[in-house]
Amino acid sequence: MDKITINLHKNVSTTIYRSKTTNLMIAVTNNRSPVIKGQISFATEANDDRGIGHMVEHLVFMRSEKYPYKGFLDTVLNLCYSPDTSNARTNIDNTEFDFSSIGTQPFLKVLEVYFDNLLAPLFTGYQYLTEVHYVNDKGEDSGVMFSEQMSKEHNMDILVGRLMDKLSYPEGHPYSYEPGGLASEIVKDTGRLSELTEYQRKYFHLKNMVSKLKLKHYLNLKIKSPIPFQNISNKFSRILHLSI
Repeated sequence: MDKITINLHKNVSTTIYRSKTTNLMIAVTNNRSPVIKGQISFATEANDDRGIGHMVEHLVFMRSEKYPYKGFLDTVLNLCYSPDTSNARTNIDNTEFDFSSIGTQPFLKVLEVYFDNLLAPLFTGYQYLTEVHYVNDKGEDSGVMFSEQMSKEHNMDILVGRLMDKLSYPEGHPYSYEPGGLASEIVKDTGRLSELTEYQRKYFHLKNMVSKLKLKHYLNLKIKSPIPFQNISNKFSRILHLSI
C-alpha cells in the first residue's frame, strides 16, 4: 500500500493511502473529537439534463444485495449513535456521500453497510416511483427527487448559474448540464432501471472512489467485515481516478 502524509497544522495531518490491489484511495485526518466523520466520493459526470446520476444517488440508499431492506442504512446510523443522518450531493463533476458516528466500532459497522449500498445496490421500479417521479392521485407530478429539483426552479442564483454553464461550455460538455436534473426532463424519463444500473457500474467502483475519514485514533481502525469483491464488477468502461 502506498501512502503520503500532508501536515496541515502543528497537530493536524492527513495521510492518504492507496491500495495496490484495488487502487482505492483513503484520506485519513487525525481529529480529537469523539465524532468520527466519513465522506465517500466518486468522480462522476452528466451526459444530459435528466439527472441520471442524481437518481442513482437517491436509489443507492434504498437497499443492497447484502441488506435488501429499505431504510436499513438509516436504522444502522441511528443505532450507531450517528449525530447526523446520511447525506449526499450530486455535483457537476463528483458525487459525495457524508456520514458520521461516535466510536470506532459503530463507525466500522456504518462503513460496512455504506460500502455495500454504494458498490452493490439493488434498484427496483417501486423505489424509482417514490424517490424519483410519479403522478399522484390528483394527477400531479410528484416524487422526492422531482420535488427537490422543482423547488430550485424559482431560485434566481441557481437559474443564473445554469445559464452561465450553458454559455461557458460547448453543447455536449458535461459541465453544460444540470447534474441534479431539470424538472422538465425528469418527468419525461421512463425509469429504465438498466440505465441506472449501467451508470452505477460505470462510476461507483473502487478505482473511482476516494474515502475521507476524520477520526481520533485511525491507527486502531481494522475493517473486520471484508467488502464483497465477488459481487463487484472489475470491468469498467471508463476510469476517472487520479493516481498519486
